[in-house]
Order: sequence, then C-alpha cells, then structure tokens
Amino acid sequence: MGHLSRGGEAAQPGSPAGAEVWRAYLGPWTAWNTVRAVGCLLSTAAFALASLRLG
Repeated sequence: MGHLSRGGEAAQPGSPAGAEVWRAYLGPWTAWNTVRAVGCLLSTAAFALASLRLG
C-alpha cells in the first residue's frame, strides 16, 4: 500500500520517492503547525488577560 502526496502521486514508504515526498511535506507542515501552535498560545493569553481585567 502506498501513500498519496499532495500532488496525488503514489509513493511507497521506504523508497527513494517516498523519502523525497516526506522531505517535501515535512518542512511546510512543520512551519504551519508552529504557526497554529503560536496562534493558540496567543489567543489563550489574550483570553486570560481579558478574563482578569473583566474579572
């Protein structure tokens, strides 16, 4: 069983093509996952501050 990349082409895990698909996927995924995590932390901090001020 293979995996589909974002372009829809199949890549076998453990193959050179599969490794290349993973490398191409990992960078953008990590970057956007970090953006989402920071956004969550900032929104939590904003909510906490607003809750403290509005008491």
